[in-house]
Amino acid sequence: MAQVAPKKWWQVYSGDKECHLFVALARGIHEWRSTDGLAKTTKVATVDVEAICAKYVPLGIIDQHPKEPNSWRYWERAALRR
Repeated sequence: MAQVAPKKWWQVYSGDKECHLFVALARGIHEWRSTDGLAKTTKVATVDVEAICAKYVPLGIIDQHPKEPNSWRYWERAALRR
């Protein structure tokens, strides 16, 4: 059975903060982005970045780095590396 890919960020985001975060994750030059880096780039508070990431990790849309818990990536960025 084929694995179903997660939805695209633009199909699920709600609000400007999430939009800014996803754009930074999906279109950035780095595969992994730190919580602090995302907060600085997007001008979204660190606590909000953490909350947004926590919301989308269970859905498979954002991945948390296995060894660096404060690093995140958009699922399609991982697909580019496979």
